[in-house]
Amino acid sequence: MKDSEIKIAYVVGYMLKILKNKRDTTKFINEFAAIRHGDYNKFIDLIKKPIPFMVIYENGIIRGGITSAKNECDFFGLLAAGPSLDKFYETCHLHYGEIIDADFNDEVYRKLSLFEIRIRLHADIHKLTTATDTLETIIDKLSSKIQFSKEEVAAIHEGRKFLNKIKHHTIKDTVWKSNISLFETAYQVLDKKDIRII
Repeated sequence: MKDSEIKIAYVVGYMLKILKNKRDTTKFINEFAAIRHGDYNKFIDLIKKPIPFMVIYENGIIRGGITSAKNECDFFGLLAAGPSLDKFYETCHLHYGEIIDADFNDEVYRKLSLFEIRIRLHADIHKLTTATDTLETIIDKLSSKIQFSKEEVAAIHEGRKFLNKIKHHTIKDTVWKSNISLFETAYQVLDKKDIRII
């Protein structure tokens, strides 16, 4: 199985498609903000679906029956938010329906949805992140740890900037099709360095 075939890729990919196509998100403004910022705990609190039972082994300690994603690693947050993501996807799909995008297919949206998640998960594995880190600083820390070339770091930052254009839709005159190659190059760097979920 590829990363782009997992459930979260479809769910968050659809949400990015909504944002890029400038659909009115007022009704779901808090949920979209939580997803954009990777705040799984806030997202779960908003949707109110239960966290599946999980057991975590960390530093010789076993913990089970965790009821909050707060202060947990991104991978736990991702799994904990699964039921809430499913519920929110159903709600959004009922509200927005099928969206036809003239620029990207759904495979691109699934890759876009995983780009930041891949980076954050691997930074967590290497214990590189703090609560104040942005994606930009996390990329710098991870690239230093794994020893990316300057060109690879620059490519990943271009991918980050491209994703931000979609997440925040602040650039009105972006020529999407001509710029997608910047993101694809960044995604290929992550593949090359085995920065994946699966």
